[in-house]
Amino acid sequence: MKNKIKRLLREGLNKEFDFNRGDCDLYAVALHRLYGLPLYTVRNYYDNGSGINPNDKDYEMYGIDAEDAHIVVKSPNGKYLDDDGEWDAQDLIKQCIFAEKIGEIKIVPIDEDEALSIFGGCDYEIDDKLGDINSIKDYIRSKK
Repeated sequence: MKNKIKRLLREGLNKEFDFNRGDCDLYAVALHRLYGLPLYTVRNYYDNGSGINPNDKDYEMYGIDAEDAHIVVKSPNGKYLDDDGEWDAQDLIKQCIFAEKIGEIKIVPIDEDEALSIFGGCDYEIDDKLGDINSIKDYIRSKK
């Protein structure tokens, strides 16, 4: 009976959230809060028409535009973790979808505030996100 309830809770939560297509920030922050794992984003640094090569080692100082695709945590074994499991860096990058032309893709460390603001972060939205994170923490605990 207990397993059936857990399964129903997971199914209900999964209908409300899509952890790998839009709600990855919530899932990653929940993992971060539960286990203290560091947060990362998969970021595409691309040429916005400025003519600057995004593969130049000093591209950040030239104001190259950046686009984030996915937020994850890094597990102690060095792999990146999301709701689908663990990924090495190359496989994580391959699963990401970017709207802009691909330049240089990096997996970049971020803090919790940045994680919550990357995909929309008005103050009221962040307040809503904080409530959702608590539900997701319960969901993660139930997956054990």
